[in-house]
Amino acid sequence: MHAALRRDHRDSVIPPDQYRTWLRVKSEIYATGLEPTILELLDELDTGSSDPD
Repeated sequence: MHAALRRDHRDSVIPPDQYRTWLRVKSEIYATGLEPTILELLDELDTGSSDPD
């Protein structure tokens, strides 16, 4: 999913220097405008189970 987001929405990837002070991740931080797309992708991955066990 992250590879597709980075490929298809390069302008929505936040550079690490903008959040390095607060977060210890190296990638996978996206602009808020990409939220609907991310939620849609997550819905596609949903197995239909509401029980985490």
